[in-house]
Amino acid sequence: MLVLSRKEGEEVVVPGCGLTVTVLNVGGNRVRLGFSAPPGLGILRKELWRDESASPSAMEACDALPRLLIADADRSLLVCYADYLSARGYQVATAADALECLDRLRELHADLLVLDPCLPWGGGDGVLAVMQEDASIGPIPVIVVTSRRDPGQLYRLAAYPISDLQFKPLGARRLVERIAAVLGPRRLRTTGAREAVRGRTTCPASDQPR
Repeated sequence: MLVLSRKEGEEVVVPGCGLTVTVLNVGGNRVRLGFSAPPGLGILRKELWRDESASPSAMEACDALPRLLIADADRSLLVCYADYLSARGYQVATAADALECLDRLRELHADLLVLDPCLPWGGGDGVLAVMQEDASIGPIPVIVVTSRRDPGQLYRLAAYPISDLQFKPLGARRLVERIAAVLGPRRLRTTGAREAVRGRTTCPASDQPR
């Protein structure tokens, strides 16, 4: 999360990507921001505001948008996914390690978790284990996105109910498609992780057999 004050001229450099955010102008409830990014880093323009005169039903509709938690050790990928999903109406929070992921799960009551198994400080399987034991988190759909295909990791994941299994590199558009597929019926779909390890099924993350 990037936190800025309302002081005009303040600049913040986002670590890892070279993006600079500048507070250009402050007026009433509006803050104008300027963005300076290196070539190749895409920026989505989005205007955010809160209308204090909005009806309670309108505010409730906003609150009803799906809440997503994306936990990945790659911070640049977190920014990419969060920007893309936020622009499409999802409420997005991020975590870069297993401990932060668990804290966010307890705070946010997310509707879906996108989980990297290689999270530092506990790993994705550690997060899944705590989720099963911690009543304050509760069962939610989990999409695992991994860059590793070794049987050891997949066997560890097979011990837990997950809704979908994806392999990196995974584009943001494809991730949106999988999230929509999982959240659409609002029910947990268990991926056949054991079968994926044995090569007996097609990975639900792809049209190609693994």
